[in-house]
Amino acid sequence: MPSKGSFLTSATFTTGSGTLQESHTMRYSGLQREVFKLYRQCLRAASRKPETSRQHFREAAQREFRRNQDVDKKDFSAIEALLRMGSRKLELYSSPGVRDIH
Repeated sequence: MPSKGSFLTSATFTTGSGTLQESHTMRYSGLQREVFKLYRQCLRAASRKPETSRQHFREAAQREFRRNQDVDKKDFSAIEALLRMGSRKLELYSSPGVRDIH
């Protein structure tokens, strides 16, 4: 059984046609899945904002995640702190009273 974060490879060979189908699937850690989940939540929250400001919310989320993309995957405490901070920002920005962000 492969460990978390390892690559899983499967290959299918078809006789006759000579085709080879190969797929590579990466398994993500629980923390990585939490980051993806927060990002999706941010994008969904942006889609519920007024049409004139949706793009601002999307860009703000992209900017924050890109700014922190180089955090070492093994620095669990930093990632957990960023997730907590991101969740608090999401909760704040999801409020109906927040109409735009710059």
